[in-house]
Amino acid sequence: MTRLPSGTVTLVFSDIEGSTRLLRQLGSAYASVLEEHRSLIRGAFTAAGGEEVETRGDSFLFAFASARRAVDGAVAAQRALASHAWPKGAAVRVRMGLHTGEPQLAAEGYVGLDVHRAARIGDAGNGGQIVVSEATRALVGDVVVLRDLGDYRLGGLEAPERLYDVLIDGLPSGLGRLRAQRLRRSHRHLRATDVGWRIHTLGSLAPPGLARPIEALAGSVLAAARIADEAGRAVETVDRTALAALVEDHRRRAGVAAHVARAADELESQLTALDRLPERRQALDDAVSALAGRLDDLEARLRAGPPAAVADELEYERTRLAAVAASLEETIAAAPSPPQVPLGRLRRTRRRGIYRVGETFVVLEPDEHGAKQPRPASSLYDAIAIRDALRAARRGPHRGYVGKPVWEDKSSGGSGPG
Repeated sequence: MTRLPSGTVTLVFSDIEGSTRLLRQLGSAYASVLEEHRSLIRGAFTAAGGEEVETRGDSFLFAFASARRAVDGAVAAQRALASHAWPKGAAVRVRMGLHTGEPQLAAEGYVGLDVHRAARIGDAGNGGQIVVSEATRALVGDVVVLRDLGDYRLGGLEAPERLYDVLIDGLPSGLGRLRAQRLRRSHRHLRATDVGWRIHTLGSLAPPGLARPIEALAGSVLAAARIADEAGRAVETVDRTALAALVEDHRRRAGVAAHVARAADELESQLTALDRLPERRQALDDAVSALAGRLDDLEARLRAGPPAAVADELEYERTRLAAVAASLEETIAAAPSPPQVPLGRLRRTRRRGIYRVGETFVVLEPDEHGAKQPRPASSLYDAIAIRDALRAARRGPHRGYVGKPVWEDKSSGGSGPG
């Protein structure tokens, strides 16, 4: 085991999803499929610099000295698996989980909580998916496109883990819910407003020369709260699946005319920006949270420290936060525009797929770019008719769908979008 990396290590767990079902499907051919799977996994991970720690049945544990190389190896492995010609129409789907930590190197491999955390992350994923921990995300940065999946409780571990999905160009995404308990998402970006106003109140403690730097920092934090809110709204309202399908459709027709190819490039840029929004929004939330943790020390400096030193610190904090916010704002500008909701708060009604803004009933209708645009209705019955027409269009005429009269709507017990 002396060849295994020590210190900060990225562990990769992988296994075949539904291996028992696959065994029943293939019978005696399963053994050769398992060996082909092992060859592809070993080839991709070894080429990326990984060291094989152990193999058990259809599962692997690899170790990497670099988080970036670990992600590269996982992406290469998923591409190899997806493009391989499997016998009897078999679909070999492998889930992968990555976590970076400092596991203890022992005679039989690695031991410690980092090993268990990496294994639980691997177990939570779906076939064809690469799930990474917060620690790994922090090290790979903007090198890969990640989607924020939220906070999860992993079996046997006390601390929750924020998980991310690695999006691979050309391979399916949105592969289903993770097999772990998702915790209620805390809208951390909303707390930025409280941080901004607390900094504003520090102005009363400062000498005249520091009043303007304090106000500038408070303004940057409040602006960050607004930008984070815009990013969250875009992520929650733009239909990524529809946008990805539109990109694929344009790519298929790109040879027809130059303007179709240009449109495909533009839509793909929007899709990439949309996928980067959660990660960059999280970076801004982290920057605001880190600043909040330093406010007590900053207040003490304002009471006792030399004004010049405090002014330099205030300007450093403002510049650092502004740079992170500007990165998020640029990504928002490149992403699809969120729907222009009528003035007022969009509220759910008891009927699925129907909302209200004030006294106006609204149905969310995907536009040509996949963004859900609000379509106002003159009455509740009009809103039900619009909703049913949209459902019929999605199902298609081949399904023989016939819209039911509005007075026969049975979904009054619903509590969210259909």
